[in-house]
Amino acid sequence: MRRNLVELTADLRRSELEAKAVLGGIVEGVYSVDEERRIRFMNPQAERLLKISASEAMGRFCGDVLKPALDAHGRRPCEHSCPIIEARRGGSGRSLEHVAPRADGPRRVVIASAPPAADGMQVQVLRDETELEAARRTRDTVLANISHEFRTPLAAQLASIELLQDGVGTMSVDGQRELVSSLHRGTQRLAWLIDNLLESVRIESGQLAIRHQDVVFEDVVVAARELIEPLIAQRGQRIEVEIGDGVPTVRGDQQRLAQVLVNLLANANKFAPPDSTIRIGAHGTGAGGLTFFVEDEGVASPGIEDARLFDEFHRASGDADRDESGIGLGLYIVKSIVERHGGTVRLERTEQGRTRATVELPQEAPA
Repeated sequence: MRRNLVELTADLRRSELEAKAVLGGIVEGVYSVDEERRIRFMNPQAERLLKISASEAMGRFCGDVLKPALDAHGRRPCEHSCPIIEARRGGSGRSLEHVAPRADGPRRVVIASAPPAADGMQVQVLRDETELEAARRTRDTVLANISHEFRTPLAAQLASIELLQDGVGTMSVDGQRELVSSLHRGTQRLAWLIDNLLESVRIESGQLAIRHQDVVFEDVVVAARELIEPLIAQRGQRIEVEIGDGVPTVRGDQQRLAQVLVNLLANANKFAPPDSTIRIGAHGTGAGGLTFFVEDEGVASPGIEDARLFDEFHRASGDADRDESGIGLGLYIVKSIVERHGGTVRLERTEQGRTRATVELPQEAPA
């Protein structure tokens, strides 16, 4: 009997250790409660999610540990929609709660409850969907912005086509030229938007490979102006180029550096007032590298030096109120391409009150 008791105790201890190992290895938070909904067990994932140790939570009412957000009537879900009570009545329970308010805000958590075991213990599984919900919101925002960005040039193109159709044989040559120019501008804007979307996908998938070739900055300016000039002219803006003597040839990807300049010019075009001047400047550095900038006369947002402006899908404050709000990819792509060249980019306000984007590149991009 003694031997059987020792073996049974060892088996139970081994089973307990195996269960704890399993619960400690899963990604979800797990906790159990007794008949009075007091916590009796909590795995490490639940501890991290709820910012409390198992020893601190032990014996406390689960609602006081999870701290679910109050409903519109100021009630806690524990009082009227608790998944634990629901599972006792119907075999399983599930709810979506915003739990554990703290410095970084509440977490959006799905709580699934199992029916009680023979000893009255009841297990709950917590799945944190905070990041997933944020990703969904970002996706919805991006899709809405993309729809807006594509709809604007498409609507203009459709209107130009309809006018051309109605005026065939009667419209003046100048009128036809103006409509064709409008179609050209809209097509270029759509092409630019599509290029940025494709480039962001390449960056996210780690496919941002760059060519290593001799890059003459004057050639980069010419390529960028060919693409962006119609949009600049549409607002009556002008581009002035000031390139100092002895600007060095650097090693990098000319096509992608032209894309950097196009995005910076498009950003200036959007924020600078009509009939203003956008300046492009460049000079060499002591180490054989290249520094160039794009400067406009627009009113900078209060957080112009905020590094988050270069984050994916991030837009400047007040940007959403503009007719051409953008989708927050231009500066993100600029930063990604520049860093792939081993360089840096920054936004700043000049002493003359202008907004300047400055790019610094080494003599040769890293392999």
